[in-house]
Amino acid sequence: MDLKQTFVIKSFTDVMKVHSFLGQHHSEAVSDSKPLIVRVDQKEETRTKAQNRLIHMWFGEIAKHTGDTPEQMKFLMKKKFFASIIVRDNEESKGQYDSVIQFKKVIEQLDENEQKHYWVQYNNLVKMFVEDHLKTHKATTKQLSEFCDKIHDFASINLGLYLTCPDDLKWAVG
Repeated sequence: MDLKQTFVIKSFTDVMKVHSFLGQHHSEAVSDSKPLIVRVDQKEETRTKAQNRLIHMWFGEIAKHTGDTPEQMKFLMKKKFFASIIVRDNEESKGQYDSVIQFKKVIEQLDENEQKHYWVQYNNLVKMFVEDHLKTHKATTKQLSEFCDKIHDFASINLGLYLTCPDDLKWAVG
């Protein structure tokens, strides 16, 4: 008897489905000396499509305002804001980030002629860090919401830019 089931409960009707299932299979499980095990968990969504659409729309709006491309803005916003969120919540990313920062500190100790060569390497490391560790599709809804807030605040405070927030996406922020 294979009874593995997953129920998503969004209404009282869904609760009744679970109750019915347990009622139907309880006797059989007890007679087989294999009691049923019930686990309850609250789902934490990963990145939502709405949040993703919103931040990409914002990258375009900011790019139009600054004269950059949306891809450049995406890179800059991830580097400026998303890095701190991910590094705070992810030990592996924190270790890699700390290594990049240490490399920067070493470069700053060199004389100007030596620095030129190493700044190129440093910038390549930063680019690799952003590409490898700052993936919005791996972020939780909460992390992406925090990222949205930081982008929105930056645009309004630093650029004097009011970002569009369509009615159908307002729930995706905060």
